[in-house]
Amino acid sequence: MPPETRSRRTTPRLALRRRDATRDVVTPGDGDGRPARVPGDRTSASRWGPLGALLLVAVLAVPLVVALGAIREPTPHSLGDIAQAEMRVRDVPSRHPPLIGLPGRIGPPEDQGSHPGPLSSYALWPSYRLLGETTWALDAAGVVLHVAAIGMALWLAARRGGGRLVLAVAALLGVLTAAYGGGLLTEPWNPYLPVLWWFAFLLAAWSVLCDDLPMLPVAAVTGSFCAQTHLPYAGLVAATSAVVVLVTVAAVVRRPRWAGARHDLLRWGIVAVLVALVAWLPPLLDQFVGSGGNLSTIADFLRNPPDEALGLRLGVEVLLDRLNPWTFLTRGVEPRDIITSGTVLPGLAVLAAWGLGVLTAWRLRHRTLLRLHLVVGTALVAGAVSIGRIFGFPATYLVLWLWGITALTLLATGWSLALLAGRLLPPPARRPAAAVGTVALLAVLVGFAGASTVDATHTDVAHPDLDRTFDAVIGPTVRHLEDGSVPGGGRQGRYLVRWEGDVNGLSLADALLVELERDGFNVGAAPDNGVRVRAHRTIDPADATAEVQLATGLAVARWQARPAFRQVAYDDPRTPAQRRDAGLQERTVAHLRATGLDDLADAVAADDLVTALADERLAVGDRRALTRVAAIPRPVAIFVGPVAG
Repeated sequence: MPPETRSRRTTPRLALRRRDATRDVVTPGDGDGRPARVPGDRTSASRWGPLGALLLVAVLAVPLVVALGAIREPTPHSLGDIAQAEMRVRDVPSRHPPLIGLPGRIGPPEDQGSHPGPLSSYALWPSYRLLGETTWALDAAGVVLHVAAIGMALWLAARRGGGRLVLAVAALLGVLTAAYGGGLLTEPWNPYLPVLWWFAFLLAAWSVLCDDLPMLPVAAVTGSFCAQTHLPYAGLVAATSAVVVLVTVAAVVRRPRWAGARHDLLRWGIVAVLVALVAWLPPLLDQFVGSGGNLSTIADFLRNPPDEALGLRLGVEVLLDRLNPWTFLTRGVEPRDIITSGTVLPGLAVLAAWGLGVLTAWRLRHRTLLRLHLVVGTALVAGAVSIGRIFGFPATYLVLWLWGITALTLLATGWSLALLAGRLLPPPARRPAAAVGTVALLAVLVGFAGASTVDATHTDVAHPDLDRTFDAVIGPTVRHLEDGSVPGGGRQGRYLVRWEGDVNGLSLADALLVELERDGFNVGAAPDNGVRVRAHRTIDPADATAEVQLATGLAVARWQARPAFRQVAYDDPRTPAQRRDAGLQERTVAHLRATGLDDLADAVAADDLVTALADERLAVGDRRALTRVAAIPRPVAIFVGPVAG
């Protein structure tokens, strides 16, 4: 804009910004709306070299690598959902590549839906294949994705500011990885995989709002990964993306004389749309070409939830509880616990500090920081709404994204308050204060990375008892199938894998299917398990040459009584005292039948203790007995015999 056409109101502000450019504070960008630099920070974005970034990535990756080493021996096994994840990763280069995500708590059991897309399976496959296609290789592939998200977040921070901003983001990533812990970050379960990519997506959205339009495709990729992998992220990504698109388009339309703005928006917008289409092509094919229609199942489920939602009030309370810095720094994450809300006062204090930060950025006309606050505000509102819409069992793994929002809130608030302090301090004190801030960030990064590394040495698999039990039965099973000592045809046979027993039996059956397939056997589940194991991994009972039956708990004795089936493996992890307590289950069954609660008795006899314990009709004494029974490990046996039909 020529000087003579500027308004009186604009000229002094631009002049003030140019004068401030020599100070040791972070100031706004140029008045033309281009991406802001960080004047006064001698380690500018352009001088933050790749070596420094790689060093930060390495520091943050150390705890994850140590955790991986801790779980490598004894050999881990894929159980339950992880087995289902490994099946899909294994299918990526096959004739049956996955088109949708893992099955979830979506829709009724007879028409179970899955998470939106398979992007995580495709992302896991290269490392999984390179590292040997074992369960540990799948764990390592998940760690590779987390480290890639860390690198992406630091790269995005470097594009937005100087060395202190990169260091601040690295420190927050150190806190995040410590809060999540090595156990969570080494388990490639779909609720866990997006936790750091969500943080990277928020930084990408911020970059786009700062007119860094080449980051549009990056936001499309990171957002698609989160939304496809775990459904709770879909609404958050959609809300944030909508704000980014609206604000960016409005900014370009409002500044038509910004050279090349419309051309850049069109070019990078087209690239982002194409990237998103490629990322979403598999679920779209499932929806419109195949016979699945999983996206329709998800839409129907969200429109007609089976239970009452938590409500917006509880959503706000949970959000405020997670904004508590003390909770964020010390409590860690227990992903399978129930969602609870504690005191909201610390969270309200953080929210008030964030509001002060917004006011500071507004008064300073700090465009870059204001855009960061806009992302934070959008995420906070979308997060509260998302929590309020949770129905069914409210497990903490449904809100793991909250810690990423807390980290970004602390970043925006801390940056704003540092700006305010820089304005209030006399000029001679600003450089020493900035040095103190840098040392504090380094201390946070090193301290949390060090503590995480120490904790990582004690990392164990998610279900160590089940893992040890499965390890005890899989070896003998493979040997008996290999030597042809059981009916079915040895390695030439076609084996139908089934299970009966408690809820853990399903996890072990999935693991059995994965391990036998890994060993080269032709195995499959019954056709009604197609959603869980995928349709091509099922076998019609009429085509099977033998049945491999896994039994747990009371079901073991029932299968031992069938002469046509041979027991090929058995493990009983119970202590003598626990074996004596096992009789409580039979006595509880008899008592329930005597009181006319035959349906509950049937559930307990079938080892469905989850259903029984959730029933309000259960008497106090029976509930106490079943709670003791539920804590007892179950014996596990594997049988081979003719197909039962």
